[in-house]
Amino acid sequence: MEEVVLTNSPRQDAECAMRELRVALEARGIAFPVVRLHTCVPDAPLVELGRVRPETARALARALVGELSGDDRVRG
Repeated sequence: MEEVVLTNSPRQDAECAMRELRVALEARGIAFPVVRLHTCVPDAPLVELGRVRPETARALARALVGELSGDDRVRG
């Protein structure tokens, strides 16, 4: 399982973005059964997206980080 850390992302914004992303992917028939993405915010829960290739998880994380915080640092 690939785990990616989204840095400097507000917890609620990250959760909302992941829910919207999951809905959009599922609407296109793309379902992945588990990658976990989480923020560096204390007590933030892991947000499960689905199983994807490591490079895909990193690309998704970079896009979310860029949208949410302008920070494109990704650890994974």
